[in-house]
Amino acid sequence: MTREEAIRLTLLYLTERDDEGTPTLDYSWMLTSLTEYATCWYVDFRYQHAAGPLPQSATGMPGFIIDKKTQHIEVISWPQLFELNCERLPY
Repeated sequence: MTREEAIRLTLLYLTERDDEGTPTLDYSWMLTSLTEYATCWYVDFRYQHAAGPLPQSATGMPGFIIDKKTQHIEVISWPQLFELNCERLPY
């Protein structure tokens, strides 16, 4: 899976989350960074208010991963992110 494919899937996923409903119309989900790992892409996202970004703690989770083979999206916890950061790509 290329970076562009991961971005496309991320934007689709975040748009679906917005369409499911947010507390007010002034809020939306937005992509903040994308990191490649051996088996997945890690997506960091924020809950964006029209007046500016909310603190990371407002979302309750660090982000989600996209499996490179299956394109399955999974929201991960802080301990899972720590484990993911222990992986190394062979660059």
